[in-house]
Amino acid sequence: MTRLLKATTGKVVYGGSFNTPEKFITPTIITKIDKHDVCMEEEIFGPILPVMNVDSSEEAITYVNTRERPLVIYVYSTDTAVKHDWMQHSISGSLTFNECFLQMSIPSLPFGGVGNSGMGRYFGKASIKLFSNPRSICDKSTSEHLNNAVRYPPYDDPKKEKIARWYFSSPADATAHLCTIS
Repeated sequence: MTRLLKATTGKVVYGGSFNTPEKFITPTIITKIDKHDVCMEEEIFGPILPVMNVDSSEEAITYVNTRERPLVIYVYSTDTAVKHDWMQHSISGSLTFNECFLQMSIPSLPFGGVGNSGMGRYFGKASIKLFSNPRSICDKSTSEHLNNAVRYPPYDDPKKEKIARWYFSSPADATAHLCTIS
């Protein structure tokens, strides 16, 4: 964080002080940020808020889409069209309108990243799905002599060939009785 504060070419309009030995940084707002500024190169997990001016929501969406996928996009707008554009034309782990961090406090709302910002969803049922390993188990009986007799080649008996063709051409669920799911 201190590296960002020292290297930014933006204007610190609030905060900006830090104490390295105590690992303390005051909440900081930086304006007049250029899109190539060091503060715009990575996600900031600290009390630094770079503010970059854009001329339109479309310009902001384009900028976000040229970067790595963010963990969260926070959009402050009451315009339904702007909200719709962000929902349709951006990708992020979460998208929150007119609020900051609220999505983190709702257990039923999965939280997580996409791409560089992380993979998977956490909280509630999403955590169980993420950290579970559901799998299909096929346990075919070795005593199915009739099934084995028609299932494998050679198919020199016309009756065996007819049964095999039926067996392999039937829908997948027609043979599902051979396996169990747990």
